[in-house]
Amino acid sequence: MGVVGLANLGNTCYMNSALQCFSNTYEFAKYFLDKRYEKDVNKDNPLGCEGRLAMAYSKLVHDMWYGHEKCARPIMFKRILGEHHPPFAGYGQQDSQECIGTVLDLLGEDLFRRKGKKPYVEYHDNHGDKTD
Repeated sequence: MGVVGLANLGNTCYMNSALQCFSNTYEFAKYFLDKRYEKDVNKDNPLGCEGRLAMAYSKLVHDMWYGHEKCARPIMFKRILGEHHPPFAGYGQQDSQECIGTVLDLLGEDLFRRKGKKPYVEYHDNHGDKTD
């Protein structure tokens, strides 16, 4: 368990509760604390954050677990999250479950192991017609 909590940046308790859950999921936190995530960072994935969210989360979880301040301030993490998902750009109340899903999606894209662009796959409907 981390040694410090998170500062509330406006009305960001929804984000802080999500980050506390991630931080207290031992294997997930350890993956970032041990910097094992670095070998998986994919800066070229257009669906991700150029690896920036993963790096910001790693620094934040490190501050939470090993910090010497009374609380960690998730300023950079929140800024990057808001850049890539505009509903989280402001300081108003949001849905914690949506935050969890969005963060996991973006981290997944930041850490997508295949380098370069994802291949386009064309699907056909039941009659062999192309679909979008």
